Amino acid sequence: MNPNSNINFEAILKNWNIDFKEVKKRLILYGSPERSTYRVGIADQKDSLFMLEKIFPESKARKLEIAQDLENLTLNGLLPLAVNYLPNNQGQYISQIDGELWMLTPYIQGIFLNQNTYLSEDWRGRVMAEFLIALRMAQSTNFPVQNQECIYPIIPYIKELLSVMYNFNQTELSQVSRVIQYLEKHFFDFAPTLPLSFCHGDFHAANIVWGRNDIRGVIDWEFSGNQPELYDTANMLGCLGMENPETFGMKIVKNFVDKLKSSRLFCDLSWTYLFDLMLAQRFAWLSEWFRKKDEEMIELEIVYMNLLLDNQKEIKSLWS
Repeated sequence: MNPNSNINFEAILKNWNIDFKEVKKRLILYGSPERSTYRVGIADQKDSLFMLEKIFPESKARKLEIAQDLENLTLNGLLPLAVNYLPNNQGQYISQIDGELWMLTPYIQGIFLNQNTYLSEDWRGRVMAEFLIALRMAQSTNFPVQNQECIYPIIPYIKELLSVMYNFNQTELSQVSRVIQYLEKHFFDFAPTLPLSFCHGDFHAANIVWGRNDIRGVIDWEFSGNQPELYDTANMLGCLGMENPETFGMKIVKNFVDKLKSSRLFCDLSWTYLFDLMLAQRFAWLSEWFRKKDEEMIELEIVYMNLLLDNQKEIKSLWS
């Protein structure tokens, strides 16, 4: 059955004063499909492209927070890199139609990211850093973050995961015991002292809409909010290393780190604990693999975490 057959796109899009033309079945819909119950690419009568999504009712409050934060970033100069939701003709980001909640974003045309070659494309490190610099600079003193606290504190998150692993995943728990001991000794007590700033929260190559030699947009802001200021940097580095640990010594990483350090926007304390933050973040990824019951990725993640720990001096020296 065609899922579009019972959806009155014309009526829905009238809420945004958009004249519906057609569903664009071949559009690549960037980002995670798990963020909404349904999404589709559409064109209006002027052939402008949009992505329409139906959201979970329980996500409404969080979606509104994200939309407001993205609007504030846009007003502070981050457009078009922050792919913002469009307000409807009532000035609201969410339209409720027959009990269903809909949101709309402009569709950004991108270029396919070749997973086999992109790590050798050095320019990507520079433009990723430029985005994080722009994100930081968009946070002027009048940037009203919707949630002023650290949105997902990493240390309580890890401790909660370890409690679950103690009850249900003791084999895997023993396999990360050295990593836990290291973080308990070197990071847990210091993490709360790291300065916070507004972060994307899930910054990695798959959440970027790429141009030929630039970034067209950054998507999936579901985990955005205040975090340790190098949170996005640590996540990107951890993900690049997960693709291939040798990436830490490649120019894409050097360009990324050098550009960020030369901006002088991030304090020395944050750089001191960058490796520890990157290692701690891998527990969030491990939790994701547990949630998906992906045994292969669970095993790979544990190997990677221990590999990071075993090579910490060499890795730290690359951005010291």
